[in-house]
Amino acid sequence: YAVFCFDPIGTGRRVDEVDGFYDRHPDWSLMGRMLRDCRAALDVMASLPCVDPKRIHVLGYAQGALLAMHLAALDDRPAGYVLVAPPLPFRLDRDTMRTGGVLRWAQDSMLLPRLGLFAGMEDRIPYDLDNLAACIAPKPLLVVHPTLDRFAPPEEFGRFRKALEDVYKKADASSLLTIYEPHTYNQFDGDLQESILVEMEALLRASFRSK
Repeated sequence: YAVFCFDPIGTGRRVDEVDGFYDRHPDWSLMGRMLRDCRAALDVMASLPCVDPKRIHVLGYAQGALLAMHLAALDDRPAGYVLVAPPLPFRLDRDTMRTGGVLRWAQDSMLLPRLGLFAGMEDRIPYDLDNLAACIAPKPLLVVHPTLDRFAPPEEFGRFRKALEDVYKKADASSLLTIYEPHTYNQFDGDLQESILVEMEALLRASFRSK
């Protein structure tokens, strides 16, 4: 298989590109620009003769999982997704959890500045991550939730999990949703990556059987 790992704006070798971003583009968001980067990456992948454009899968870790869920709502090309340590839906991510709430996306990372308008009024946020993740169904979806992830405590994550399970059940695709919960912290080390490959292989076999 081929792997294409790239730096979205503000990460890796492109970290300096965020300087003055909102001065240059006051009506944009960093998340929107990252999404454009993702779609450009899909364009490149689909153009390569060694890649089957119908079998491209997307994997995102933490902030990358947040980005992947937004991508699922805007681009139908990916054949499946892996979300590693995804953030909680915005309406569940409140300041009382002491993790920064939605302000970490609005102020700390500046990915979604206008989300900060709903701090303390999370129930009024017009869209949420469980809605975006629902756009993936009925494609194969592997969600990796480290049980010791302080950003996604078990009780709150359980509500997110239930929403995903209901979506896949309604789409008659329950076998194509895997929730893998290793007993570890929010991390993406070699051991976890090896475990993810095993889970991905099993999920893809189930996907082939369902066709």
